[in-house]
This record gives sequence, C-alpha cells and structure tokens, in this order.
Amino acid sequence: MSELIVYLFTKSVHFNKYNAIGSDFGDGVIRNKLIATDDRRSLVLTYCIVSSVASVCCFALVTLFSAGIGQLVFENNIRISIFVEYLFVGMLMTVAFACLHSMTTIIIGNKTSAVIVSMGSSFCMLLLSMRLNSILVQDVYKNGTLNPNYVGGIRRVLYLMIQDINPYGQAAQLSSWNIINPARCIVCSLIVIMVSVIISCVFFVRKDIK
Repeated sequence: MSELIVYLFTKSVHFNKYNAIGSDFGDGVIRNKLIATDDRRSLVLTYCIVSSVASVCCFALVTLFSAGIGQLVFENNIRISIFVEYLFVGMLMTVAFACLHSMTTIIIGNKTSAVIVSMGSSFCMLLLSMRLNSILVQDVYKNGTLNPNYVGGIRRVLYLMIQDINPYGQAAQLSSWNIINPARCIVCSLIVIMVSVIISCVFFVRKDIK
C-alpha cells in the first residue's frame, strides 16, 4: 500500500508539471521567456530540475512517513543500509520518470496531447514491466521438476536489462523489496535521465515557438 501511495503522489506531481509546461506553451509564457534569454537549453534544464526536485521530495516524504508508521505497526527486519540504498534507487527512478515526461511535454508543447501521450506511454511501460516480472519470478525448478516457463541464458540477461532501464520495472522491484542489481538500476536511471535531457534540449533548440 505504501508503494501505491508513493506512486500516486509522484504521478500527481508529474501531471501537474505537464499542465505547467503545457500552459506555458499555450499562454505564450515560453515565448516571453525566450525573449528574456536566448539560452533554450537552460530553460529545458530548469523544467527538468524543478519537476525532478518536486517529485523526489514527494517520494522521499511519503516513503519516510510510511517507514515511520511501519516502525510502529509492522515488524522491522530491514537493515538501515538496505533501506538507504533502496531509497536512493527510488529517488533516481523518480527523477527518470520526471525527465521522461518533461521531455514528452517539451517536445509536444500541448498540454492535452502531452497528458494523453504520457499516460499512454506510462501504461505501455507498466504492462511491459508486469509481463517481464511474471517471467523473471519463475524458478528453475517447480514441484521438484524443471520449470518449462523459466527463462535463462542471454534472454534472461536481456529481460533483466529491459526491466532495469524501465522505471516501472524498477518500481516493481522496489514494491516487492527485492532489487536484483541496485547498481545496474542506478546506472540505468542515470542513462534515462541523460538521454531524456539531451533529447529535450535538441528538440527544443530546433522547435519553432510561435
């Protein structure tokens, strides 16, 4: 339940940010900002940073609140080092979410279209995460015999990479409190963040602002 609350809070911040950027395009605020500054890249970075900071704050606050309540209600069998590590992975995952959806909104430039595209892409990533998770949780043996649904070798490595680079894949691992490779998740989140910001800058620099 706590993971669901974190997810809802984080997504609400993201969609609020879509509205802000989309409104800026629709109301001519973007054009006025470009009159004041010629540096479009700094404008993109500002949007991404503000969205990321707001999302991380919501994620951290709700997670810490849930952890505090959990101390009083549930048995605590998690080492503090693991909790801090997973919290850091979750924060970077949230930044990846924010940068991805900010990129979508910056490129599209229309509030309604951006929300539709972002919701559609989020739904697709969620379905992909659920499908891969159902495959990866299969054990080699089932009821004492080889499990025909188990996937190993190169395919398993590929599925793990896709699951880690998909923010929803990381969310699935966090919700089950079982991150297979935290270091790889961190690297994948950093890659998503950098690629999203670079694509946003490239498209926005070339975008015709009317």
